[in-house]
Amino acid sequence: MLIVHKINALDPAVKPARLPLGEFITREAKAAAEVKRNKPILVVLGNTPYSGHSANRSYVDRKRKQPTWIGKLIEDYKQVDGQPLEEKNPKWLQDDYVKFIRFAEWRIEQTGQGVVAFITNHAYLDNPTFRGMRARLLRTFQRLYIVNLHGNARRKERAPDGSPDENLFDIQQGVAILIAIRKPNKFPNAAEKANIDAGLPNTLDGDANIDAGLPNTLDGDANIDDGDDNAPVWYCDVWGSREAKYDLLREATLESIRWTPLTPRAPMYLFVPQDTALEAEYQRGWRIPDIFPVHSVGIVTARDGLTIHRTPDAVWQTVCELVALEPEAARERFRLGERIARERIQSLIDDLKSAGVPNESAKVHITPILYRPFDVRHTFYTGKPNGFHERPRPEVMHHLLAGENVALVVGRAGSATGDEEWNIVFVAQKLVDLNIFRRGGGEVYPLYKYPKTKSEQGALMPEEGRKENLSAAFLEALAGVLGQTPVPEAVLGYLYAVLHSPAYRARYAEFLKRDFPRVPLPPDKATFDALAQFGIKLINLHLLRDPALNKPSCKYPVGGDHRVKRVKYDKKAQRVWINEEQYFEPVPPEVWAYRVGGYQVCHKWLDDRKGTVLSLDERLTYQKMVTALKRTLALQAQIDALACVAWGW
Repeated sequence: MLIVHKINALDPAVKPARLPLGEFITREAKAAAEVKRNKPILVVLGNTPYSGHSANRSYVDRKRKQPTWIGKLIEDYKQVDGQPLEEKNPKWLQDDYVKFIRFAEWRIEQTGQGVVAFITNHAYLDNPTFRGMRARLLRTFQRLYIVNLHGNARRKERAPDGSPDENLFDIQQGVAILIAIRKPNKFPNAAEKANIDAGLPNTLDGDANIDAGLPNTLDGDANIDDGDDNAPVWYCDVWGSREAKYDLLREATLESIRWTPLTPRAPMYLFVPQDTALEAEYQRGWRIPDIFPVHSVGIVTARDGLTIHRTPDAVWQTVCELVALEPEAARERFRLGERIARERIQSLIDDLKSAGVPNESAKVHITPILYRPFDVRHTFYTGKPNGFHERPRPEVMHHLLAGENVALVVGRAGSATGDEEWNIVFVAQKLVDLNIFRRGGGEVYPLYKYPKTKSEQGALMPEEGRKENLSAAFLEALAGVLGQTPVPEAVLGYLYAVLHSPAYRARYAEFLKRDFPRVPLPPDKATFDALAQFGIKLINLHLLRDPALNKPSCKYPVGGDHRVKRVKYDKKAQRVWINEEQYFEPVPPEVWAYRVGGYQVCHKWLDDRKGTVLSLDERLTYQKMVTALKRTLALQAQIDALACVAWGW
């Protein structure tokens, strides 16, 4: 007899109180709680929700850090090998599908044996934030079978042969099937060793990869190492059209799939295949967050249309108008929407008033912000959390406002942008927006740290009180190669040059997809000095402060109204048209195609101004940007020539 109970699996298994809606609902809730609490559940399966903003709370009281039942279980995923993840923003662990996997794992642990079978978002397979989750699953289950169905529109996934890759559902997130198995005696025979054919292909393309002759991976004679706490993962990629994936899944079985066996290793415990031939070499490099002690992601405005503007005058006009309004009038005037509470709108207004708006003296708070690559805009910055900006990151942004400085901006997971080549690196002089790169996540690393109070700085020369934001361990290692400690600017130049080497990006492409980059120490002082100089030139180009850019090679020869009506590229004429009469030239094809942070910057910069009139400064900025990118390509070729000889790439 089949008995079905309709319940919320993520609620605790407690005996319910009498419900006001009737005896039937009370009996149903009581029976469901009994099953969750006492019955030996052997199978947990389903298609979990795909919402990044969980409908199931993780905290009863967030201020007091009082977790819900499922919130407490999720805390286990915030550790790896007994150590905290140290993720500054592990919000994706609060996704509903993660909570359902954690519930299923807990339920099978309570029973002592069983199977979990889910189809979910596939982000947990390789995202660094989920490494604690992956490590725990390896320790809970003997065998993990993963069919990665891909279809991730956000990553712009395509099949290995370049053909389109479609999602199984009408969603943007890629999906994967997880089948996790735990036997009654988890690891019965420590002496048995795996005998896995590492040469098996890792794809299931249509007609070729269904082989009924493969051994049954679920029976007792299967060649799986039951004695290893880090249980094996059996993995398969499925690419192609939606219908082809449906057809394959209707026919495929665990026995017929050609699996690729994986042995996930610390610290990432990846659930995807990885070329490990270069792993030891790459791991010897220095991880960027370990080089710069002080860093954070960019500013979260939560309301770009209100807080970010193209000119300082537009910022001032906005804040003066905002402080003159009551919250509900401000909601309507600035289209803030119904989701923002009245109290939150009031805190926006109060923050501006506390800064002195509308007095002229408050204009000192108007500052440039790097909004997108090469796209510097303006905002009103007070540094107060939940003020005009949601998360202003004052602990880092202060160092970029206190005096002369420059910051390296690096993204974490290169695969997030969807570009084939890793390119999530740039530089900034002032504030940086969180979403500087496509799909966000720009981490900001100031070169210098400034004292927090003016009394600690020099009265006339604030630079006198600053200190380099470079770890002592890294400087010591670098000095061991160079025979001396280099100046901070040279260190930044060296790092920036290596990160712009096409050979570096190609050689370590697999590793750059999933975490912050690692940069190797130079083999000798000559290599360091040369790369540092190349990197400093790149930095000056990307900040558009190289004197050579004052006479840009890109021209804007035709007069008109300067309104961006459309953005069209003429490859033959090397022209970028903004309307029927006006254009920039020459813009070589390789410059037009150049990408930073997942964006085709020459197109993105103009497209974001569609429908507006370009000011004189904006027209000159575009000319400089095109010229800077042309010079960047030449410098990258020089960097590669040097790096390939120095490291033997």
